[in-house]
Amino acid sequence: MTDIDPTLAWILRVSPTDHATFSLGDRPIRNHFLKGIVSEDARVAAHVTIKPAHKGQSLEWVSQTYQLPDFNSALSLCLSHLGFQTFPPNDLNVWNAFRLQLLSSFHGFKIMPSQQLQALAPSTEFPLGKCDTVLLYPSSQDEIPTVAQVRVIFCFSETKKNPLPVPLKEPFLYVQFFEVFGDPDDTTKMYKLRRRQRLGSDGQSHRVGGVIPITAVTHAVELIPIYGRRHNHEATANISLEVYNEFYLNNYSDKEWYHTVSEEYL
Repeated sequence: MTDIDPTLAWILRVSPTDHATFSLGDRPIRNHFLKGIVSEDARVAAHVTIKPAHKGQSLEWVSQTYQLPDFNSALSLCLSHLGFQTFPPNDLNVWNAFRLQLLSSFHGFKIMPSQQLQALAPSTEFPLGKCDTVLLYPSSQDEIPTVAQVRVIFCFSETKKNPLPVPLKEPFLYVQFFEVFGDPDDTTKMYKLRRRQRLGSDGQSHRVGGVIPITAVTHAVELIPIYGRRHNHEATANISLEVYNEFYLNNYSDKEWYHTVSEEYL
C-alpha cells in the first residue's frame, strides 16, 4: 500500500489548458556537476563565473561596501573552524551572483536547470541591497529547515606568491540566518520564520550572520512576508525581505521544492 499526499498529487496534476511550454532554443541545460563545486552528497552543484564582479578587494572594502560590520569577525570564526588561526594575506574576489543546480527529487539522475542567486550590495538602485534566500544543510538532527539570506559571495584570491590551502580555494558566503518559530499550521503547511537577532554592545538588536562554504547551500527558497494587521506602504518587491522580520517559507514555489519539504520536513 502506498500513501499519497493529496496536495502533492494535486500539484503534480497539470491541466492541459494551464500547461505552458518555454523554449530554450538549441541550448541544452548546462551541467554544472561536471566542472562546478559539488556538495558532499553529490546532489547539489554550485557555479561562479571565472571573472568576479569585484577583484582583489580588502576585508575592509567588503565590510563597508556591503554594510556588514561583523564580516571580519564572522570570517575569522569560520577560518578557526577550518583550522586556520589567522587571515591569509590574500585579497578577496567578490561576485554578485552564483548558480545552483540540483538533481531532481523525483528522478535522482535527472539534472534540473540551474537557478541564479543574487547578493547585490546596497546601491542607488537597491538602497538595502538585493539578496536571495537559501536552504542550508542542517547542522544538527533537528528536522526543521535552516534558512539564510546570502549577503556576500566571495573567495580568496590565489596567486603564485600566496598559494591557498585546499579548504580555502572554493567560494564562501556571508549569510544572515532565520529561525523557525512554531510548527507549520494545518491550513498552509508552511513554516514561519523570523530574523535571528542578537543584542549588541550598543543595546540594539542586530542580525546574526556567519560565513559558510558555498557547498552548505542545498536549495533556493522563497519567503513570503507576514504583513500583520497593517501593511507597510514603503515595502516593495525589492525590499520586502529587509523591512519585515517574520515570513512564511513558501512550500509551493515549484513541484520539486514541495516534494523536498514534504519528504524531509513535514
